[in-house]
Amino acid sequence: MSGVSIVTSKKKKEKNMYCANCGKEIEDTTAFCPYCGKATAGGENIALSDVAKYTEQQAKKAVGSIQSSAKNFHEAYRTEQEARKIQNVREIFVSPNEEKRAVIGGGYLANMLRTGSIGKGFGILTDKRFYFKGKCYYKAGKHFMQTDEERTVDLQDITSSGYVYTRYVLWELIALLFLGLVILIATTAEDPAVLSVGVFLDIIPWAVYIFYKRAIYEVSFAGGSIGIKASSYGIREIKAFDKQLRLAKDECVAMSFQQEKTL
Repeated sequence: MSGVSIVTSKKKKEKNMYCANCGKEIEDTTAFCPYCGKATAGGENIALSDVAKYTEQQAKKAVGSIQSSAKNFHEAYRTEQEARKIQNVREIFVSPNEEKRAVIGGGYLANMLRTGSIGKGFGILTDKRFYFKGKCYYKAGKHFMQTDEERTVDLQDITSSGYVYTRYVLWELIALLFLGLVILIATTAEDPAVLSVGVFLDIIPWAVYIFYKRAIYEVSFAGGSIGIKASSYGIREIKAFDKQLRLAKDECVAMSFQQEKTL
């Protein structure tokens, strides 16, 4: 039996190159470019790996350039927006040399600088005027009406400041009546469930009374007033602002008196 031997030869995988002269793809073993005839010896060819590496480097440079441009644009835009918001606040002032004394609703003012939204509103007190922008309350009969206003009041025109309260007497009387009934039930009823129902019914009018009861901080001036809902700012902040308002008013009165005296 004759054996048949099969001889397999592995052809070495040739590394593809590019001609440095014409850019055509050629074999690594080629001495001359078959397209342009230029000699390929001496390492003048460009390997595929070099092309890929160069392309990757160029892509990274392009991405870095785009990111840098986007960052610079974002910073420039943010700076422009902040300057515009500050300018909007400065435009509220009548005189550019006014000195800020106090702010009420500083959180709403900061929010406006960031987002442009006024929220509940804010007031700025300077050495000459009081500026307010936002939700304002004024009394109409026994109720307070809400409006969105922008007011500028000279310090010399401010006459007083303080709190105004709204109390709904009807709901208060109903709540007291239910409280009396609960006390009566507690002393006479034998079933605890009846007492629980009475307590629950008494909570309802008290909740309504507390919900509608309001404390308004009001700055009065000749011809009107600016009413601010106290619960939107906090008692401590309002007291601090009111103190600065009275001090600024005293300085304004003293200055006016001094000017009249010199005349």
